[in-house]
Amino acid sequence: MLVDQLSGDSDAAELRYEGGVASLRYTDGDTGRVFRLRVATDCLFSEAPAEAGSVHVRLVPLADVLPVDQRSGRYAAPPEFGPQMAAVREGLHLALGRPAAVFPFLLQVRGYRMVLACPVRAVHQVEVLPESGPS
Repeated sequence: MLVDQLSGDSDAAELRYEGGVASLRYTDGDTGRVFRLRVATDCLFSEAPAEAGSVHVRLVPLADVLPVDQRSGRYAAPPEFGPQMAAVREGLHLALGRPAAVFPFLLQVRGYRMVLACPVRAVHQVEVLPESGPS
């Protein structure tokens, strides 16, 4: 299963980071199926280890939301203060200074608060592993 096949209005819990891998338990709101999301990353941002009933998962194309310095090819902060603060709230600050060609995406798992945000090298690095069927 791919990240974009997960429904919204779901639950996320059990956020863990071990051995360079972030993982969490995701209960799909439409099907009731339980998945383990796993992604290799060297950093993450979280405001809450769990959220219930409001969680959405998405891969954000970073080049669409952050400027890329043309000389270095690295993500830069937006020039204005307001967009800079919005970037931090969205976890985009984790990409600043990273090469755009190496980190094209940011994984976001969020409800009312950010459960997990982390830079991702490739879509296939985000694993969605089934844990169980509907309860």
